[in-house]
Amino acid sequence: MGKPLFLCWQGQIAACLKKNMHPIRVLHVIDTLGAAGAEHQLATLLPSLRQCGVECEVAVLQSPYTLQPLFEDRGIRVHRLGAKNGRNILVTTSRLGALLRHERYDIVHAHLWHSITATALSRLLSRREKRVLTFHNSEYQQFPVDSLVRWLRRGFDKAVLRFGIDRCTAVTEFIARSNEHLLGLRDVKVIFNGLDLTSFARLSDGAKREVRRRLNCQDDDFLVVTAGRLAAQKGHSILIDAVGLLTKEGLRIRTFIFGEGPLRQQLQQKIGAMGLESLVTLPGAVEHQELFQAIASADVFAFPSINEPFGLAAAEAMALGTPVVASATDGLPELIEDGVSGRLVPLNDAAALAHAIREMMGNPDLRTRFALAGYARARDFFDVAKISAELASLYRSSLALPSIAESASKVSV
Repeated sequence: MGKPLFLCWQGQIAACLKKNMHPIRVLHVIDTLGAAGAEHQLATLLPSLRQCGVECEVAVLQSPYTLQPLFEDRGIRVHRLGAKNGRNILVTTSRLGALLRHERYDIVHAHLWHSITATALSRLLSRREKRVLTFHNSEYQQFPVDSLVRWLRRGFDKAVLRFGIDRCTAVTEFIARSNEHLLGLRDVKVIFNGLDLTSFARLSDGAKREVRRRLNCQDDDFLVVTAGRLAAQKGHSILIDAVGLLTKEGLRIRTFIFGEGPLRQQLQQKIGAMGLESLVTLPGAVEHQELFQAIASADVFAFPSINEPFGLAAAEAMALGTPVVASATDGLPELIEDGVSGRLVPLNDAAALAHAIREMMGNPDLRTRFALAGYARARDFFDVAKISAELASLYRSSLALPSIAESASKVSV
């Protein structure tokens, strides 16, 4: 028996689209390939863009190149521009311009500030490509114009963006509106960070018990996990204070703070001074799979950040089905609906964080409700397949090409 008619029709349209749609080549430009948030996000996004008819390569301004093997394993070509310092715009711009003259791309897409500057100025050397940027953070909120030098710098940045960038995107509404205001931009489009939901396995109860045993947790321990660079921005000191408050009430909270950073010694000293060595652990940086298993096995994922433009770790916890308690700061309210898909607490408030953890501890039904709603929100808003389709559509509109839907409509007619 032959294939159903609708499957034959669907296959014919797909073949026609593949044959007739303009093949888009995009060069993504980033400062480094260190193991940080924007770099990991790029490694997730680019293979998914390939499924949308977008072939991507990456240009890296300077070392480190830690994630280069990961990109290459996923079939993504990496160009090292070899600058000693990404701030040297003459070097980065000239080397990027040389690459653009040697290769042929439809779009150059910049990430992070030094790459944005080099990409915009490279228009002086190669004008055929459209230029797109993504704001991953709100640096200008932490960059007050309080001197002549900074006033001149902001004027320079505004002029560079106006001259050299065709389309601007941001990973949250908070970042988009902030940069529109501070940099005089218009129409910054919000495209969230994407998650490869196929990599977020939800563990069985037995698997969770095994992970908790590996963490030396007792059956009656309430397990709180967080992850992020050990830096002031992440608010880990607030979480330690909250655990201290709960411990004084006689509650047993086992807490793991995954990550590395400059505050490790200071945080370890604070844990010791508060007598929490048996309750709060700093395991360091671990492989993603091990981290995801710990998060999936936790009763609560705590995210008390001071500044958090997006909050990728919180989104990952939601995708893993773990209820989240986070600071109501910057872009986090766009990820988490307070009282629906998680709990938001006031910024820099250990007592409020302790209260939210206590609330979760005493109400398993609430944890389940937050976990289910958080997972649904991650699936609906952060699925990388949807994010890549949205970005591919922006590329096509920038090149004045018909959208995939328009192309499909023409083929079907």
